[in-house]
Amino acid sequence: MFQPKSATGIMQGVKQFGPSVGGKKMMTWEFTHAAEAAETGIYLVWRSLKTGEDCFRVGHFSRCFCGHYGKDHDRKVNKKKQSTKCAKCSCKELHFIPRRPEECGLYHLPRRKGFNINKWRPNCKCGHNHEEHDPNYFSCNCGCYRFEGDFWCIGCEGGFDDHETLLQTESERMAEDRPIQAEFLPMADNVELQHETLKSLEVSEEVKKLAGFTDLTEEEKFIEEEFKEKMNSEGQLIKLTDDMASMDINLAVGGQKSYTRDYVSKPEKSVKYMQKKGLIKK
Repeated sequence: MFQPKSATGIMQGVKQFGPSVGGKKMMTWEFTHAAEAAETGIYLVWRSLKTGEDCFRVGHFSRCFCGHYGKDHDRKVNKKKQSTKCAKCSCKELHFIPRRPEECGLYHLPRRKGFNINKWRPNCKCGHNHEEHDPNYFSCNCGCYRFEGDFWCIGCEGGFDDHETLLQTESERMAEDRPIQAEFLPMADNVELQHETLKSLEVSEEVKKLAGFTDLTEEEKFIEEEFKEKMNSEGQLIKLTDDMASMDINLAVGGQKSYTRDYVSKPEKSVKYMQKKGLIKK
């Protein structure tokens, strides 16, 4: 099957077909975990020991070797130590492991009749999956000394032991000149492709805001900008009109002569006459 490799070919494929079902899941997790890191300042990644590159962004939806999710693990950092222990089992440290076959390059598995994605787990070469191994020592009851993944990473083509799950603060990544904040998002180097991909994903408003993405079409954006400009101009006109009206009222009130008794220096003739006749007191 033809696989586009150029940026133009990939863009055309995304526009025409969109990501696959598994691809949507994976990309949604990646975007969500990037936004989590940008918000908390704590970056979790699955890094290749061979290339030094980050193969996966790790977060709430990631699966740990122990079988529980990233959301079930601590993410505590202080000056002396950091902790990613699990709250649901004896696992002392989060170790990322692929959650879907596509993350291992096994694209054909979800297409098999009767395949259950919820029950699938990466296997060791001993034949048992990671949940049948000890979460801290990686050993198996069958006599297997250590888990040796029977799969390869789609990011670097390395094995399970060729990676480490690493927790870093934002300042540590900055010191290593690694991407942070919006630059940590998938496809940050190709914003057009990134936004085209986001159109087909169900992500939070936090992700969209971080990516500078809007669901509006170009025509809708143009209409919205025109509306804003119109509202701003009308708002200024209303304010000017209100100011002028206020000024007119102040002038009218300020220009009127007060006829209250306190401000009349001499009484009128009718008042003098009534005072003279004793009809009113002086």
